[in-house]
Amino acid sequence: MDGLDVRESRIAGLTVVDLVGVLDLYNAPAVRSRLLGLLAGGSPRCVLDLDGLTFIDTAGLSVIVGVVKRCRRAGGDVVLVVTTPAVLRLLRITGLDTVTVIRESAAAAAAALQESTTGRAAEGWPGSARWPRT
Repeated sequence: MDGLDVRESRIAGLTVVDLVGVLDLYNAPAVRSRLLGLLAGGSPRCVLDLDGLTFIDTAGLSVIVGVVKRCRRAGGDVVLVVTTPAVLRLLRITGLDTVTVIRESAAAAAAALQESTTGRAAEGWPGSARWPRT
């Protein structure tokens, strides 16, 4: 994908997807297809590592929201890895930090997913009330 690398790995039996580069209107449709394809063949629980992003626009945010919603509808969830100040700020401005779990590393994100008893919204898990399953 032009300007973006999508890398897949596994930690503790969970899919970890690293996005490295620019996630924007130009490559968002291809990224969405690739992410949903990766998740279609396995568990609806994954770690989405955004630390490699140098830029993300509203189309990129839409991809993230869509993947989170799709996983939750399937009984799973997504934990984001974000330490980059600009991306953290964007998540705060848009409110995505209140509906997703954010951790500082893929290992911490995988542990958060493992701790959730149902693979999704345990009591108090962000997003359980704000994004209803439809």
